[in-house]
Amino acid sequence: MAVKQGSFGKLIDAVTDRLSDLLDGLVPQPEAVPIPVRTDKRRPR
Repeated sequence: MAVKQGSFGKLIDAVTDRLSDLLDGLVPQPEAVPIPVRTDKRRPR
């Protein structure tokens, strides 16, 4: 978007970026999420 922003637009962008960073900190990281592995021997592949 090549739209010229005023100071209000820059303020909104700054608040949005900060809120996005804070919410990213609350979401668990992909490497921290356990991945279930099926080990059922009753059904062969």
